[in-house]
Amino acid sequence: MIFETYKKTFWRMQAVMLLASSMIWAVTHSRDLAGLFFVVMQASSLIGASWATRLKHKVAREAGITLIRP
Repeated sequence: MIFETYKKTFWRMQAVMLLASSMIWAVTHSRDLAGLFFVVMQASSLIGASWATRLKHKVAREAGITLIRP
């Protein structure tokens, strides 16, 4: 599932997103821009996890491997 892929890197990604958003806020002094940047990065990480899960299943299917879902 998507959340299995997402939870593997959750804390590291959150730290990077907070750091990047803090840097945007420190440079521009705009909370709106920093917040928008944070939300876009959150959405992108979920889309990336979804895409990775789909690719993992496609490769496994082509190789004839059955992935077990918890």
